[in-house]
Amino acid sequence: MDNPDEKPSEVPNKIDETPLGNLKACSTPLTITRVSKSVSSILLGSSPSLPYWPGRFMGIDIYETYPPAPFGPGYGSSLNDWPDKAWMKNATKLQQVLAYPPTETQWPFDHDHDKRRATMTITKALSVGEARGAQLVACSIQIDGQLKPQPQTLVAKIYDPLYYPYKWNDVDSVVRPAEMDYSREATAYEYIQKTNERQKPDFAPKYWGSWKFRSIVTSQGIEHERWVCLISTEYVDGISLFDLYAQNSLYSSPDGFHYDKEYRLSILAELLDGVVKQFHAGINQRDLSPRNVMLVPNPQEHDTTICIPRVVLIDYNIAVVWPYSKGGPHCFQDPVLPPNPAHVYSRGPPLDLEGWLDPEFYTRNRDSNYETWEEWLQTTFGGKHAARFAPMVRKESERAVQPFKKGDIHTTGRDKCQKLGFEE
Repeated sequence: MDNPDEKPSEVPNKIDETPLGNLKACSTPLTITRVSKSVSSILLGSSPSLPYWPGRFMGIDIYETYPPAPFGPGYGSSLNDWPDKAWMKNATKLQQVLAYPPTETQWPFDHDHDKRRATMTITKALSVGEARGAQLVACSIQIDGQLKPQPQTLVAKIYDPLYYPYKWNDVDSVVRPAEMDYSREATAYEYIQKTNERQKPDFAPKYWGSWKFRSIVTSQGIEHERWVCLISTEYVDGISLFDLYAQNSLYSSPDGFHYDKEYRLSILAELLDGVVKQFHAGINQRDLSPRNVMLVPNPQEHDTTICIPRVVLIDYNIAVVWPYSKGGPHCFQDPVLPPNPAHVYSRGPPLDLEGWLDPEFYTRNRDSNYETWEEWLQTTFGGKHAARFAPMVRKESERAVQPFKKGDIHTTGRDKCQKLGFEE
């Protein structure tokens, strides 16, 4: 949208989005307040002190920029010329960062708005650390030229390579993984915004753009200027499934079994519904980890027997946008309607959600079928709900029995669809 405060227009022929489980959606409105200087840091030892804290990052000018082409698993190689290992053996992080700045890009002439400038202030550290990788903070962003100047409370994910860890015996590049994360995640959010009509409403955080800012690093009394990239998204005021887990047994890992089974299955139905609609649009997030599934409002503060919350899938730094990938568009994108979750997940339940789903869903019968899981899929996504999705035309003789493993679907283009039993 040209104006971030502009209300989205009505989508014609809106499909049925009522909850798929037995509980109704929470009617309580989502509580989200919308969200020439440079940031400076002083070199202490081999790395600058971390500047991404409230009180240290204030009123910084940020400039909208377009992300470079995504690269890494599922995509092609980067067009950038990264440092070789022989050079990196003797190079510090700062030397790498100064020698290999972020890839410069051109703003698309057909973008839906012109480049913007804004002022950003960090208000809260969400997940930061000297060797964490991308830094996650809550911030206020004031975009220049808004008719009603008003800070927007958002989340910023800052891809600063100075705070990425070494991975391979201290000789790996830190600039390459930082740009790879940034290129993939910014591209994913741009694509989700572009294909909004195929997405489940509010399933991904709202995207507020890709930005860069100047950072001044002082080393041995000498100032060095560099650029750092970030993305900004909606601040989702909720809680992750992971943070809801508790130690319910002395002999097992933390899980969510202290929540009512019907409630947990209703959450899962909303999650899978959102995932297959992302497949239909052409994107696979690839990581249904409990830490990436957010619930709004927090069920610890609301009656879970009355309604189900908004389910939000976050973290797209390993996502693959199929039309931009090596495999090309996926057959899930071809039909008018999204694929049925009962079709997509007939091979078994998501392995990452074992602490949310009861063990019985992961138990096979004598024929190696996940009987309980399949019954739930048919009950939840079949019958009256089947009309929301593309017809399930997979032949029983071609039915696979192994559960999807992480990354299974992202490598599957149209050429492999029929091998999995999916008709185009």
